[in-house]
Amino acid sequence: AVWITVPGSSITQPSITVTSPNGGENWNVGNTYSIQYNLTNLTVNENNLLYIYLEKGYDLTSTKTGVNSSMLIGTTKDTQSFPYYVSPTLTSWPGLGPNYKIKICAGSSCSVSDISDNYFTLNTATPVPVVTSPTTSTATYPAVTAHCSTGVTSVALNTSVTYTPWGVSGGNGTYAYSWAGTDGLSGISTWGGIGKSYTTAGVKTATVTVTSGGQTATATCGVTVNPPTTVSAGTNSSFTASVVNSVSGQSNSTSAVGSTGTVTPNNSTCLALTGDLQYPNTDVVTASAVSQLQGFLNTRGYLASAPTGNFGLETFHAVEAFQGSNSVKVTGYVGALTRAKIQEISCK
Repeated sequence: AVWITVPGSSITQPSITVTSPNGGENWNVGNTYSIQYNLTNLTVNENNLLYIYLEKGYDLTSTKTGVNSSMLIGTTKDTQSFPYYVSPTLTSWPGLGPNYKIKICAGSSCSVSDISDNYFTLNTATPVPVVTSPTTSTATYPAVTAHCSTGVTSVALNTSVTYTPWGVSGGNGTYAYSWAGTDGLSGISTWGGIGKSYTTAGVKTATVTVTSGGQTATATCGVTVNPPTTVSAGTNSSFTASVVNSVSGQSNSTSAVGSTGTVTPNNSTCLALTGDLQYPNTDVVTASAVSQLQGFLNTRGYLASAPTGNFGLETFHAVEAFQGSNSVKVTGYVGALTRAKIQEISCK
């Protein structure tokens, strides 16, 4: 290659500069921190996302160099910062310690990148305070909070609905879930959620009571069960019933021959997401859109677990699998193209 320098002109190469964490910080498990960076001459969009990695180096007392582990913690098109929740699972792997850095790449190929100048530390969570009296010792735990979601707004008759708690926190970290609701729904769940198939139409609700550390919280969510639509016509004449899907607003047509016909709307999985979703979004900030996305991915076989309302790495990889199977650029980011493909498939 031949480079020609034009006097009085300059070309600024694209660059990324990690500004925080950049060495010396202490981050505690269970808290959310802001990863901050500056971009120069670099365009970020749905087709050119930033990839954020948590890099763990070898023990600082070791003479080894390089990276002991590298974990993708999310993608974003934000040009300044990325919120990172320090998960308690890091305690078991790759482990806590004073030898972590953040690496940020432009695109999955990492054509432009930067990494923290020095190590920062991941610590254990702040211990729960203990109140001691002369005769007893009791732990004071944070208040329990909980939310509930179905992942869909309406279903057809005889369609299984999964009620799932999400955003559960506080207490001592061990939770018991007790459910009660319409049409005889009740039960105690070990994993949190509960399923119900309805044979009658109407608005159905379920309330979960979450107990932990001697404290409780309740949350209620619901779903509309649509009745079949009956259309009458003359004897031996044909008719076409057009049923409007209550979730997508699209209509489904069914033809039949006879004096009457019953059409059951196919709207149990139709999903039209209105905003972009990405790791680590939650239902709290997306109006339950994360659970709706997870419900779609679960019913289509891309996500093994039930909706949780938390866009974690399992959901991130499920989105990647969906994108790869449907000719959408694989990013793990649910942007306009991915949302359109979800609506196209679910609303057929």
